[in-house]
Amino acid sequence: MQKIEGLRLRFFLSHGVHLQFGWTPILRLQPAISEVQKIERLLINRLCRRNPLIGKARRLAQDFISMVRKQLPIPLTVWIRQAKASGLLELRRFASGLEQDYEAVRAALETPYSNGRVEGHVNRLKYLKRQMYGRASFELLRIRVLHSS
Repeated sequence: MQKIEGLRLRFFLSHGVHLQFGWTPILRLQPAISEVQKIERLLINRLCRRNPLIGKARRLAQDFISMVRKQLPIPLTVWIRQAKASGLLELRRFASGLEQDYEAVRAALETPYSNGRVEGHVNRLKYLKRQMYGRASFELLRIRVLHSS
């Protein structure tokens, strides 16, 4: 069976079919252009028609992504209200989290500043710490941290 699956996969890949896993095709903002993407769009639209909750989740996700990319804080309260009323547990939880930290989310949407660089350094430090856990002394860790940047 595994050999058959491998042959199918090679057939699709050799014919230009782009396989995606997860929810990324459903949450895509831009309309698709290629034939494969047209087929994906048709399948997603059919799925959304058959299950209205999936359609609602897709619309809310696209609205939120658009709001974040365009940095529009104005529709945030409306979006939170819609997500809480959606009937989808995951979106209600997400909206509740946004509501609890409303001021920080609003500030993130209003200001052009980002803490991405700081988060990158923290991630790098945690990686080095995990890599050296139980293997070396603090001095060696200190040297790696200071000389890796």
